[in-house]
Amino acid sequence: MRVLFCDRHRLFTESLAHVLNSLGHDVFFSSSPEVAVEIVAATAVDVCVMEMDFGANRLVPAITWLQQTAPPTPVLILSAIDDPELLAPLLRAGAVGAVSKEGELEMVLDRLTTVASGGPWPTNGSAVTRRSSLRSANRSGLDDLTRREREVLDRLVLGEGTAAVARGMSVSHSTARTHIQHVLDKLGAHSRLEAVALAVREIQRGRLHSRRYPEPDRRPTHLESA
Repeated sequence: MRVLFCDRHRLFTESLAHVLNSLGHDVFFSSSPEVAVEIVAATAVDVCVMEMDFGANRLVPAITWLQQTAPPTPVLILSAIDDPELLAPLLRAGAVGAVSKEGELEMVLDRLTTVASGGPWPTNGSAVTRRSSLRSANRSGLDDLTRREREVLDRLVLGEGTAAVARGMSVSHSTARTHIQHVLDKLGAHSRLEAVALAVREIQRGRLHSRRYPEPDRRPTHLESA
């Protein structure tokens, strides 16, 4: 799968990109909708993820153009706020749906693969939730994680959901959920995706190491320099 992220605030998308890379997918970045169009004109991608903060005036023309490619390029909107009025013109232009920056990593990855493969957009429940601001990494919080909780964080970074964590660690579903909540509490994170973003940033800085994660010098592919 080839994924293009169009996002000015890369902390969230770089977390997703590292997970996608570890799963064998190709990831590219663009800093604007206009550049995203240029990238797709030069190389086909399976799905384009665009941040809603660019605004409808810039997103609608880009989304419209991406729907005219052969085949059309699916567009997924990345948002930190649940606002149907802001999302409506993007959906009318051809975007297939929106995912939240506060959503579970497993859910976001599932939406990406579903859209890239041409599958239907889920209709059960809203994909966009309340606004969330990403806290700075809490170094003492990382230090406070137990060995078991570090394993849980490793698994979250790989995109595992509660059921997969439970199976991999041979614990009950409720125990896995409790471990995950303890990790979030100690990191000061409001969501699993936020915890993963914090973990990836610390791995890149060399302050957190993981046997289950690519080495810190492995970076997502960039078609555009930062």
